[in-house]
Amino acid sequence: MRMKRYSEAFKRQAVRDIESPDLSAAVVLRKYSGIDASTLRRWIRRLGSGGQADGAAAPEPSAPGRLERPGTELRLARRALAEAQEALALDQAYLAEACGQMNETVAGFKKKLAGRRPTGRWQPGRP
Repeated sequence: MRMKRYSEAFKRQAVRDIESPDLSAAVVLRKYSGIDASTLRRWIRRLGSGGQADGAAAPEPSAPGRLERPGTELRLARRALAEAQEALALDQAYLAEACGQMNETVAGFKKKLAGRRPTGRWQPGRP
């Protein structure tokens, strides 16, 4: 299948539409039905208000500490929280699996190691 090529003006218009507070991302994706979301994200990184493809500096926020688009900070915080929760769940599952292979309970394992200073190295003579 041949890759579609879009003009720079077309890409800039799509980015302007997605950055517009009047249109949602879903509406823009429907409007430009031939473009997938990953392509649009790449264009936004390169050509969006945060990008510097045309050599101009990114615009300053309207007020110190405030973002241009409301909800951006909240979305970023939610994404970071979700990633942290996923990492914690993986760590807990790994600990449970490792304790299961050692025929030990997680609580017993934590209690046994509570008084030791973690060195990260195995020391002869210590279990």
